[in-house]
Amino acid sequence: MFAHSWRLAPVHSGKNTIGLMSGVGTVGEHLIEDPEEAATFLTRDAGWTWKKITKGSYLTEFIDHGSVIAMVNTMEKSKGFKYTLDQGTTLLDCLASDDDLMMANIKTHPSGSSESALMYGFRSDDDKGFIIHADFTKSFSSPCKAEDYEPFIPSNSDPSLPGLHCINGESKRFMRRKQNVRCFVPESGLPPPVSTPCPCTHEDYECDECYYRTKEGLCAPRNNTNCVQQKIEATSCVGGYKSVSKGYVMVAGTKCNLKDTSSVNLIPTPVKCTDSGMGRSPLTVVGLTLLGIVLAVLLVAGLLFIIGKTP
Repeated sequence: MFAHSWRLAPVHSGKNTIGLMSGVGTVGEHLIEDPEEAATFLTRDAGWTWKKITKGSYLTEFIDHGSVIAMVNTMEKSKGFKYTLDQGTTLLDCLASDDDLMMANIKTHPSGSSESALMYGFRSDDDKGFIIHADFTKSFSSPCKAEDYEPFIPSNSDPSLPGLHCINGESKRFMRRKQNVRCFVPESGLPPPVSTPCPCTHEDYECDECYYRTKEGLCAPRNNTNCVQQKIEATSCVGGYKSVSKGYVMVAGTKCNLKDTSSVNLIPTPVKCTDSGMGRSPLTVVGLTLLGIVLAVLLVAGLLFIIGKTP
């Protein structure tokens, strides 16, 4: 798939378009940036598998949460556009003009909930601009019901494999319209997603400061001078305990459940200090020093006051 190309349409999705993306590419060992070789593809599982829906480079727009997918060819002359009401199973043509048109773009409302789209460009014969308003409100006769939705769970691994599929430490279950039902998503929108925390795995950790990732994927300590000094300070006692790093810290934003019995626990371990006088933190030493100075000043001031009051 072409992520960015000055000639061909890029990979595209839309807000509230669950799991759906379109892209232009070629089938083979490498990409061929040639409009005659290119085809437009659609994925329903967030990019794990792709299906060719038409030959040529088409810009797509997802309308009504993906219930309608409209497409325009920006590389060749046309008299209209293509669209599908079943996410690529059937592709339909819409004649919009008797004249040859060069499409420039297609847009719908940013929310993705609108049932219409705007297409614009210029006419081939006189270069005059045009705008086409495509309204799909009559494409479906009834709103979607509970049985018209299916679950979709994003995954960072093959979704066809069994097991819990997690991203950022949670499994998020979305509901979306089934591919081959004929209904529109009501104004209330799609049912809300349901999140379930996952057990923490190695993917929820990154190497702690002064550790590096080995070829085996483990975190090993760096033994340079700065890191040795930081390690000494980091293991200083605070409140009778010191924090001993295992070489890992939690990835920012992960929502994994560390209390799950199957979780991998790699967070720093609090260890009770064997000698409370050793390894005091620099802050504790400074605090005690200042306290001693203040007490000494008060003691001297008190003695001077008493001497001054003595007859």
